Amino acid sequence: METTQAETLEAFEEATGTKWTVNPTTTDEQVTKGSKLLAGGDFEGAFMLVRATAFGKIGDLPENYAKDGTLANELLGLKQESVKEMVARLL
Repeated sequence: METTQAETLEAFEEATGTKWTVNPTTTDEQVTKGSKLLAGGDFEGAFMLVRATAFGKIGDLPENYAKDGTLANELLGLKQESVKEMVARLL
């Protein structure tokens, strides 16, 4: 599926009937803090760097795999679904 963090948050809030706490950040903040923690031996920094590369635009890393890449959904028999459908199925 192709979605945004905001759309995913909205789907989970709607499905659970709960307002979730959001801690705003930026990719730059995650990279800076993650690098500092990792350099100090705190491996939580590695997770921050993974999040930054997964959710942010860093260098030439792909940003939108559904738009910019070649997906194998048809080959794998995966149908396109909405975020709301996926959240309902998971919960």
